[in-house]
Amino acid sequence: MKKITFLFFTLLLTVTSWRVSGQYFSDGFEGTFPSPWTHVQMNIAETWASTTGSFHGGAQSIQCDYDAALGLQDEVMMSPVINLSASTAPQVSFWFLMSYYWGVDPNDNYDLKVEGTTDGGATSTVLWTESAQGVFANWTWYQVTVPLTAFVGQSNFQLILRYEGSDGAQGNFDDILVEEAPTCPDPTALTAT
Repeated sequence: MKKITFLFFTLLLTVTSWRVSGQYFSDGFEGTFPSPWTHVQMNIAETWASTTGSFHGGAQSIQCDYDAALGLQDEVMMSPVINLSASTAPQVSFWFLMSYYWGVDPNDNYDLKVEGTTDGGATSTVLWTESAQGVFANWTWYQVTVPLTAFVGQSNFQLILRYEGSDGAQGNFDDILVEEAPTCPDPTALTAT
């Protein structure tokens, strides 16, 4: 029995080590805001901030509220440089929360976007926006995974989290993970005989 237990824990450690080594960047927004991200504020009243009021994991997320004066918002959080030079199938996963009513239908007043850039944000590629999610419930956390195929082998990749619009509503991001896509699915049930 001791050998089986030892082999099980050795296998578990090997699988866990492989998964950790495939990570390029992760952030649950638990630290000091905005570090290590760069915060670019356009609207003087409302922009990204750390919050403990709504989060997916841990005790904090980042949140952007709408400007009640209806000023235009284009609020940006840019990640530090992420080195994907050794990547073959990188992907980003994240959790988001927002209002379907104010962001998609019947109102399309604001957008949450995830973008990728290799030139410090001078140009960017939209990787995801809430309209790609389909119908979703207001103020519910959802996880999204997006391949970073266009950025394979890039040593200067950065993520951009963007809140854009006017007369929108709250938007949040949490638990960002840039990693190598698994080559096989995660086990869903473990049984031993």
